[in-house]
Amino acid sequence: MKLSEILEDYIKMVKLYNEIPLSPSGEVVEGGVYQLPGSEPLFVVAVNKEGNLVEVAPLSFAWPLATRLDFIVEFRHPFSDTWIVQTDLAVSVPEKLLKEAELTGKLKEEDLEILKRTLKGEAPLPRERRGRGYGDAVHEKFKEFEYRRYKFLIEELLSSIEEAERAQESREVKLPNFLVNLLEEVAALTPAAHSDKRVLEGEGAVAVFTPQAVEVLIDESLVGKEGEVKLETPEGEVPIFKGTLPENLTVKGVSEQAFKTFSKLKVEVKG
Repeated sequence: MKLSEILEDYIKMVKLYNEIPLSPSGEVVEGGVYQLPGSEPLFVVAVNKEGNLVEVAPLSFAWPLATRLDFIVEFRHPFSDTWIVQTDLAVSVPEKLLKEAELTGKLKEEDLEILKRTLKGEAPLPRERRGRGYGDAVHEKFKEFEYRRYKFLIEELLSSIEEAERAQESREVKLPNFLVNLLEEVAALTPAAHSDKRVLEGEGAVAVFTPQAVEVLIDESLVGKEGEVKLETPEGEVPIFKGTLPENLTVKGVSEQAFKTFSKLKVEVKG
């Protein structure tokens, strides 16, 4: 089969891919092969990890299209047992990107060491383990295709992760009008409403009254878990949030007098 035909078949295969659910790895292992979530099959190998950044290189199972900058490796995988590591497309990404990806394979230690030296500019790829082509029309089209899809999809993934993190850091909650009215009525009849209380320490959280809203600060050990936040009032327990616990909740619609009637704050975690 001609290289041009292999390329066309590869592009069709990538475009026809059906996204499958992945299991986040939750860890970063040098030499680990990760499949990134997305509408196309995206695989990278973690080469160098420094702090919160990881240098990764994209992989492709279209190994017959390898260029002189592509390292040919082997590991067992349902897609293929032979792959190429595209050293010319290596990039550093936050480790959180790989923690959201699925660990699907692992390079041999000797292959990882070769990649480390190559990406640091200490040694070229071994001639017997790299491709030959570069600069011709077929290889240029292959590289352009790989560059465009990896650049676009990795940027898209990073953007979605950052958006999720922002959402987790803070959530705004607005209490229903009928509940706000009830709290105001209770406050008018409760002696505690005339105290100077502005802070309520609870189980797994602390609530602080400000003129704009009540800020509920969730205990760091509970952030990210599924749970429910409740306030105890003279009229009974009031659930104010249920779901993935953020770092803090901003509760709107609570007056200073109503806040002073709260006697208890607690966070209940599932499981």
